[in-house]
Amino acid sequence: MNTPARPAAAIAAAAPASAPSAAEPSGDRRPPIEIGIVLAGRFDDIDQPAIGQAITALQSELTAEFPSFEWRIRRLRRLEGNEQTWQEPSWLLQSAAEDRERHHWDFVLAITAAELSGHYQPYCFAALSRPLDAAVISTALIDPITSDAEADRASRQTAITRRLKTLMLHSIAHLAGLHSRHDPASLMYHPEKASQLDAMQEISEEERAELRHTLQLVADVRLEESPRATRWRCWFFLKASWINRQEILDAIWAARPWQFPRRLSRLTTAAVSSVAILLLTAEAWDLGLDQPWPRLGGLALFTNLATTAFVTMRQQLLVRRNRRHSEQTVVTSASSFLIVAAGMLTTWLSMFALAMLISHSLFDGETIRGWAAHAAIENPQAQLMLSLRMSCFAASLAILIGSLGASFESQSYFRHVILVDEEL
Repeated sequence: MNTPARPAAAIAAAAPASAPSAAEPSGDRRPPIEIGIVLAGRFDDIDQPAIGQAITALQSELTAEFPSFEWRIRRLRRLEGNEQTWQEPSWLLQSAAEDRERHHWDFVLAITAAELSGHYQPYCFAALSRPLDAAVISTALIDPITSDAEADRASRQTAITRRLKTLMLHSIAHLAGLHSRHDPASLMYHPEKASQLDAMQEISEEERAELRHTLQLVADVRLEESPRATRWRCWFFLKASWINRQEILDAIWAARPWQFPRRLSRLTTAAVSSVAILLLTAEAWDLGLDQPWPRLGGLALFTNLATTAFVTMRQQLLVRRNRRHSEQTVVTSASSFLIVAAGMLTTWLSMFALAMLISHSLFDGETIRGWAAHAAIENPQAQLMLSLRMSCFAASLAILIGSLGASFESQSYFRHVILVDEEL
């Protein structure tokens, strides 16, 4: 049963320390949750103490909220990273994910003083990626001086500490599976300005229980650490994919691959142009209508798989640097591949619908018969079947050509579309 939302600290205080919930891990040994904090680039003398205090506050709040887990927060300094005023989130996310894999962290948060380039909205406090179990957070826009030039040093440091801690808590909750809410007081609210971060403190009992369940799964022994782990890479990949199937499905859903045609304009433009040219070419009609249905079905399947593999490899979405078996590597690679596959399927269906609309509404039976002499058009149903066959043929060729357009998208933007499931 749902209970009214309360501040996170109040919920922690209300939970009896001597009587843990049945859903929480029991026993003397608390399962560990490891979080890596990557400090990317240089920070000024206000950001540095604020970040340290925010990390300390983060660990204290997580321990208070979920005392049955051992929270291990590790820091890693990288002096390179924010020499430029703006940074592409996808680059920092990829680098942070490599650090997460190298150090065997469960989650990784990268913090930078550079402003993040947002692709879906004009501002970007943070970019979150479930496929990578990573988030990148910027301190640039949460500094009160961006809106109040008279803000003093103490108030700036206090505000940055509070807002950064909120962003880190929101990121961890998002990576653990919680969804956005419309309540401005909720931790999972999507703020439109930095000041709204100050009110994002509440978490419901239902969300807390969901987080506890997810964290228990995260804290379990990984497959590569299990005595039953296999050395066969293919078998390990299949087994790890099955164990983490829900996490992979959540990552695919969060990526919204049905928005591919709108987000990847070069792919869509190339595919739409191909459909138009094919439908206006007599030889294409003659060739397309000459194909039996089994061959058209095989062509559709082949083009979807081939374009998915081509785009995935061309944009270097698969994890390659670490050759050891790892559940996290499997989840990242499988999620990336399936997100692209779902996006290409969406594009194929869009091109099929476009071809059907054009062919069935603009081309009559006489025109089709003139272009494909063998086409038997005896009734409207026969014309509909011919339009279906030609649309399937045109859509399959269109995404083959469209994948070339997708390969010309910049790697940073394409990775952003595939891997970033929320800009905060």
